Amino acid sequence: MPNVDGGHYFLTVLAPLLLSDELAADGSIECPSNMLRKLLALMPTTGGGPEPTLAGSEIVGQFVSPFARNRLNHFARFAVIEDVNYNGRINGDGLFEALKGINPAELQAVDHLSRPYLLFAAEFDPNREGAPEPDVYLDRLWQTMEVELRQIFGHCYRFVEVQNAGDFVRYIKRCQVETTMPFNDYWIDPPPFKSLRMWPLLAGAIALAGAAGFAVSRVLRSFIGPDLEWSLAFLVGIAVLVFVILFAIRRRAVQPFATAPGSDLATILKALYLQKNFVDFAITNQGGPPDALSTAFGDFLKQHRPREAEPSQPPAVVSA
Repeated sequence: MPNVDGGHYFLTVLAPLLLSDELAADGSIECPSNMLRKLLALMPTTGGGPEPTLAGSEIVGQFVSPFARNRLNHFARFAVIEDVNYNGRINGDGLFEALKGINPAELQAVDHLSRPYLLFAAEFDPNREGAPEPDVYLDRLWQTMEVELRQIFGHCYRFVEVQNAGDFVRYIKRCQVETTMPFNDYWIDPPPFKSLRMWPLLAGAIALAGAAGFAVSRVLRSFIGPDLEWSLAFLVGIAVLVFVILFAIRRRAVQPFATAPGSDLATILKALYLQKNFVDFAITNQGGPPDALSTAFGDFLKQHRPREAEPSQPPAVVSA
């Protein structure tokens, strides 16, 4: 699957960490991965407090997730990956391994990372005006949380060369890997998939296969006998037929999901806001007389304006 799926951009970044030890603020010497783990553990994941301020090189008053400073992020995550997991020996068929002379007591090669990596994964609303992504998102991220990004990625290889937003965009794109399994979390009903029309596909594939077989027979007629000529033409036609069908199926399979209705961040925040406040409304007015309930509901609509963008739930707030 591509990086863009379901109307969202799924960014996956693996940035290599430094290997040399670093000097911590308390004067101790630590490896970059440990220092980065401590920094990430202190990063707030929700909102509801004062904005952070910079005192020297330290961030103080950090009670709001820095990702809440723009209205693009659905989800974001940092993690330190020390090495790949070992899932055990790759087992095969015992009989075939014996015939091949494979000794099951011998160790198999095990993959390892050459250094720890920082994983940065984010899901966000892509630019709707056709501007390139993730460039627009990364530029906005730098503008809204440069201090935190410098602290985090400062433990990564060659990030010292990043001086501005453009450098940050280029650095992240060099570390970006294709997202192969995005998580579409806003589809309630199955997406409107279009079925592959097999009869037109088969008709076109058979026509191409016949044309390819006929061309092969014309080319090879003067080199081989008629029996072998048509046998070879038949095999070529079958191969072309299978290739065209598999190509069409694969091309359809990699197409991204359509955008789920109301899945942009602004709409989702408004829905969460209404859900929370409507529950409070239902609890407060439960069992009241019809006239009072009607009046209270009218006041609810005037206050919370369901069809308008505001008021809404702030980003990163679990409960308004």
